[in-house]
Amino acid sequence: MKNVKIIFVLLILSICCKAFADDSVTRFHWALGTAAISYGDSETDTAMEYLSDNDYSRIILSGELGFSFKLDEMLRFVVGGNLVYDSFWKDSQSAFFLDYALFGGMRVYPGLGGLNFGLEYNTGRRSNFYKLDDISVDSSSTKWGNGFRIVTEYDFSVNTTGFAPVVGFSYRRMPRGGFADNIFTFYFRFSY
Repeated sequence: MKNVKIIFVLLILSICCKAFADDSVTRFHWALGTAAISYGDSETDTAMEYLSDNDYSRIILSGELGFSFKLDEMLRFVVGGNLVYDSFWKDSQSAFFLDYALFGGMRVYPGLGGLNFGLEYNTGRRSNFYKLDDISVDSSSTKWGNGFRIVTEYDFSVNTTGFAPVVGFSYRRMPRGGFADNIFTFYFRFSY
C-alpha cells in the first residue's frame, strides 16, 4: 500500500509540473517493452526448469511510469517506477513473476542528437505466484533490495515539444537478500 501511495504522489506531482512548467523542462513519460531475466534464487530456478521442460507458453512484458526534469541542456533528473511481468501458462496451470521497483537517477545527453545514457538507483521486490500441480508453494515474495539500472536510449523528443518516442535498452541488477536478479529490458518510451 505504501508503494501505491508513493506512485500516486509521483503521478500527481508530474501532472502538476506538466500543467505549470514549460514542456522542454518537465516531461511525463510511460514505457512498454519486453525483457530477458536471469533469476538468482534456487526456488525460481526450480520453477523455471519445470516450466521449460513442460512446454508452457510464456510472455514477458515491461512497463514504466515516471517524469523527468531538465537540469541542463545535457542533463535530466528522472524518477518513477517500473514493472516486469513474466507469465507462464498451460491449460489450467500458471505461474507469474511480478518484479516492481521505484527509481531515481540521471540521464546524460552527450550532444549526439537524442542519444543519452543513464544511471539510476532502484529499490524493489519480486513476487511469485504459482498455480501448478508439481510445485507446493502458492506464492512468495523476495526481500526488498537496492540495486541499479544502466540505460542507453535514443530520445526523439530532443529539441521538440509534444509527444515523442524514445527507444531504449536497460540493464537492472537487483540484489534480493542473498541473491540477485539481472533484468535486460528493451522498450519504447513516450514522453510529453
